Amino acid sequence: MHNKIESLQSWRAIMAIMIFILHVCPEKIPLLAGGNEALSFFIILSGFVLGMSDREYLVSVNSVGKFVGKRLKKIFPLHIFMIFLCVLLELITFMANHDFSNFLNLMGKVVIDSAMLQAFVPNENWYFSLNGVSWYLSAMMYFYIIFIPIYQALKKVSMNFLKNLLWGGYCSM
Repeated sequence: MHNKIESLQSWRAIMAIMIFILHVCPEKIPLLAGGNEALSFFIILSGFVLGMSDREYLVSVNSVGKFVGKRLKKIFPLHIFMIFLCVLLELITFMANHDFSNFLNLMGKVVIDSAMLQAFVPNENWYFSLNGVSWYLSAMMYFYIIFIPIYQALKKVSMNFLKNLLWGGYCSM
């Protein structure tokens, strides 16, 4: 099982590199024009690998805290460090322009971004604020929180119902 997941990890790495290149120079590489597809592939594959590799957390809904905590330990320190750097750059800009009129707005964004809630603010100036790509972390934390309860609920549903649900969703597209 472990070797199979490692082979899937290589596909995740390829998609992550494509997404990174697309963010760095989107107009220069027409082959990578399908960035949305690369992101979708990456997210779906990540969910599958997550479900296969962390089975001990899928036992009960009570393990959501441990599951999310494990993920936070990996990403939160770097996330906070990047927010610190972004705030530092913003403050340097404020000082250079002698304009502190947006200081309170900046502090609000720091609170929202630190709590990883920016993906839930329906305003582009907020969900792409500070570290613009951290909206992804915000969305992922939400999915981490709902992953185990949804998994537990789906275990109780019959396989025929799930097949019909998926087939109905596919046909409606």
